[in-house]
Amino acid sequence: MDMLIASEIAAGISAAGLSYLGLQSYGYGAKYWQIKDPELRRTHRDAARVRRTWMRLARYLRLSLRDDIPTMRDAMFTDRSRAQQPKIRVPRIRKIDNDAFGVTIDFASIPGVGLEEFVKACDHLANHWRMTRVSAHQPEPGVIRVRAVRRDPLTIPLAVGTPRNPRRLDYFPAGLDEYGEIVTIRLKNSSGVGVYGLPGYGKTSFILGLISYFALSPAVQFVVADGKVETGLEGDYQDVADRCAVVIGDDIATFNALLKQLRDLRRLRSSTIRQTLGTPNVWDVGPSEDWPLIIVVIDECHTYFQQVKDGGNPELKKRNAMAAENVLLVEDLGKKGRSVGIIPMPATQKSTGEAIPTQIRDVMTTAISFAVRTEEAAVAALGADIKNWPDAHPLTFLSEEYIGVASMVAAGRPGFTRFRSPHCRSAVAAAISEQAAHLVKPETLPGITIGQSHRAIAPGTAAALLPHIDKITD
Repeated sequence: MDMLIASEIAAGISAAGLSYLGLQSYGYGAKYWQIKDPELRRTHRDAARVRRTWMRLARYLRLSLRDDIPTMRDAMFTDRSRAQQPKIRVPRIRKIDNDAFGVTIDFASIPGVGLEEFVKACDHLANHWRMTRVSAHQPEPGVIRVRAVRRDPLTIPLAVGTPRNPRRLDYFPAGLDEYGEIVTIRLKNSSGVGVYGLPGYGKTSFILGLISYFALSPAVQFVVADGKVETGLEGDYQDVADRCAVVIGDDIATFNALLKQLRDLRRLRSSTIRQTLGTPNVWDVGPSEDWPLIIVVIDECHTYFQQVKDGGNPELKKRNAMAAENVLLVEDLGKKGRSVGIIPMPATQKSTGEAIPTQIRDVMTTAISFAVRTEEAAVAALGADIKNWPDAHPLTFLSEEYIGVASMVAAGRPGFTRFRSPHCRSAVAAAISEQAAHLVKPETLPGITIGQSHRAIAPGTAAALLPHIDKITD
């Protein structure tokens, strides 16, 4: 009788174990019930589905190897027919991680099944796994990394949170790409960052986000020229004026004078960098409070470069000559400011040659394009190769859900990368700028005197200075 009870208990335990294993294979193991986020729970089940169906799916998609080469063990069989039976091998799953957007799977490559084969199968993998998109790349030899996202990160709004003092200044985390991974923009040894796109689609918010991100670092100083407004303080940059060493408006003569001072500062840095830092390149040691990185924002830069028909008018001729000189001076900053820590950031609605001269546009290390309306503008911003990447083409960003989405060439990634830039609310930008206003130190920018009148008043009240802002006139 006891034996019968014991066997029934054993059978019950065995059935319970099998039931648990069955539930676990569908993602309902003990870990699942510890997850509170519903999106993480769903991607946890997605990861279980990938693992459960992989062996069969790999054979369907021909991501497998028919191994009919006899091994030493096969040679020991006396039954030769058994020894000749081929084996089917599939790439082994090394690791699966899941997050709120989807899953990341590392596969071990096998002969004949590598990155190229996985890339070809991405659409089928997305269909079978019920994902929005799937991509594959090779992070190291012998490993194929597949990223599958169920929710489209490009359509999920992001917002700039409360910034902290950044630990590194050699890159800027610009946003999330279409697979939910962080996209960074390299600042180390950068000759400049060009920001292009239609008004209202994210250019200025991107720049304000960058200023807010670096605002708490004493090793960064900002120079802002806003070509949209008269003084530079009544527009988009009023909220960050407290954290900027220089703020000017659309006056071309003021901009010209500022550029000459920046050129002289660049020359001073070039002539003293070895004695001061012990190296010809500031990035060998990194920017510091005494030798800060200078980010020169030139919003609506076409304002300062535009040539107009002079009709023989001597004043207009003088203006055009000044605009031509501005082009040369910004080009000088881009080509020669890299090693001494000066980075120009021109921004304009249209990146064609009449808006931003090609000698400036083509020297920028990074080009970012938000939505545009013409093929010409997209090609001017990102190059002719963008025509071969229709999914990343800025013409596709015109719908409202893609406000804040841009395309760029990202280091270490093939082709073009789409990413969503977090929206920077004016309240956040203003709060962080006022908090960090004490980090503006004009003495670290010797010779720069233009555009500093707003520093004469208390932080948070820059708007009161509007009637008295610097403006150079003849």
